[in-house]
Amino acid sequence: MDKLVAVGTAAVIGLVLAGLLVLGGVVFAFNLLLIAVVTGDWSSLIRLLPMAILFILGYLGIGLWLRKSGYT
Repeated sequence: MDKLVAVGTAAVIGLVLAGLLVLGGVVFAFNLLLIAVVTGDWSSLIRLLPMAILFILGYLGIGLWLRKSGYT
């Protein structure tokens, strides 16, 4: 029972940390957008493009991996 509680606690902590990381990314992207609107300098949004591409490629890669391994 102790191992089950420890694994459950670790999973909850991991999910909370992942959620905070995603929230930080959203706040960072919104901050870049706000700076671009206020200053009129849209070159800062170019930094969002690699983040979006990596997110999309990671999402597709995980989906393909799960499909190939038979989980979906």
